[in-house]
Amino acid sequence: MQLEVLTKNDKENLIEIKIRGEGHSLCVPLRTILFEDKDVEFAGYRIKHPLMPEPTLYVKTNGKKSPIQALKDAIKVLVDKSDEFITIFSEQIEELNGDSS
Repeated sequence: MQLEVLTKNDKENLIEIKIRGEGHSLCVPLRTILFEDKDVEFAGYRIKHPLMPEPTLYVKTNGKKSPIQALKDAIKVLVDKSDEFITIFSEQIEELNGDSS
């Protein structure tokens, strides 16, 4: 994965980042979590061509929080949710394996 900041406009509280090597699998959950942030006015992404996994992620905030901070917060939530999933999944697998013995 490679990141390239295309636009960082502090006056408009906007950031635009190209994410090379990723696609919908990363962008959809990030966008969903960003939508839950009351300080985010807009969060979206676009992929110009389905064979070129280079989404451009856009985040615009109301100014109470920077777009960078909103993105950092969203990434933390995504990591926390992933950790929770791993824990629950591992517990379920252990139970499943324990029941079949």
